[in-house]
Amino acid sequence: VLNEATNLSSDVKCSDSQSGFRALSREALKNMDFPSSGYGIESDMLSHFSVRGLKISEVPISVTYEVPHKHKMNPIKHGLSVLSGILQLLFNAADLIIVGRFCGSISVAAVGATGSITNLMVNFFIGLSIGAGVAVAHGIGSREEDTVRDTVHTAMPMALISGVVLTVVGVSLSEPLLRLMGNPEDVLPLSAKYMRIYFCGITFTMVYNFCASILRAAGDTKGPLIYLTVSGVINVLLNLI
Repeated sequence: VLNEATNLSSDVKCSDSQSGFRALSREALKNMDFPSSGYGIESDMLSHFSVRGLKISEVPISVTYEVPHKHKMNPIKHGLSVLSGILQLLFNAADLIIVGRFCGSISVAAVGATGSITNLMVNFFIGLSIGAGVAVAHGIGSREEDTVRDTVHTAMPMALISGVVLTVVGVSLSEPLLRLMGNPEDVLPLSAKYMRIYFCGITFTMVYNFCASILRAAGDTKGPLIYLTVSGVINVLLNLI
């Protein structure tokens, strides 16, 4: 399932997206900017490099595990967590596919040109959400209910505040930031428009990231996956409309 989902989110056709050694070129190392964390970065890496036109080759290997049937993580929960990350990658992929189908190459370039800025801003707060999840997991493990309660009550206002801040910054400074990044003049107006639309809804993304991190820390990986699947379908439908 993870392999098929990874292949769907990129042009790569791999037989094993979750394991193996990675040999990266200098150009690939310069483009390492991944929103995922944990084992989900494997799928994110393949999709990320594919979008940037880098060549990806898979060399078959054989693996022998010294301790059979022993896993560091629950395979079901781990798989659902990674699948959630892949679905997040499909959000931008869906935008690119639909824009490319109906609007042409300049519009595709405009959407792709915003990736570095949006990832830079959003990933910082994703790191904060992961930290909140770690604190919740620690509180649950040590049975410190006060720690869990205080962390949740701090994380949710942080999600709302960070969403509002990113909305203001993204909407008001989209064009100056794109110019600073050297965005071509012919795609600048469309890039700025897409970036403003993206950041108008960023508060909901922030709330999801913090809530999903807390739910996963509490052992619920199915809930975030369901919410992300529903929002992904809505995203595609709104793109078509």
